[in-house]
Amino acid sequence: MQYDASIMQPLVRNAGEAMGVSAELNLTAPPKQGRFASSIPFDNLHWIERKLAGKDQPLVAKAFTGLNAPTWPDSFPAIDKAKAAVGAQLYDKY
Repeated sequence: MQYDASIMQPLVRNAGEAMGVSAELNLTAPPKQGRFASSIPFDNLHWIERKLAGKDQPLVAKAFTGLNAPTWPDSFPAIDKAKAAVGAQLYDKY
C-alpha cells in the first residue's frame, strides 16, 4: 500500500501496510479480552527498522544513514553522466 509521507514513524507506516495486505486485527472482542490483538509481527518490524535505519534514526538526523545503494559494478557499461544529470533533474521534479 502506498503512503504520502504523512506518517513519520516507520513502524506505524509498516503496521498500516501490514493491515493493508490482510493482517488480522480484532476489533470486536470485549475490553481486556483480546480487543486490538493483531497478527502484525511488531517485534520483527522493529528489528528490521533498526537494522535499516543505520547509526542515526532518520527523524533525528533528518537523513537516512542505513541501507545504502549498491555500487555500480565495473563489469557494467560506464554511466552516461549527461543522461544521469537529466535523470536527476526529472527525479527531483517528479
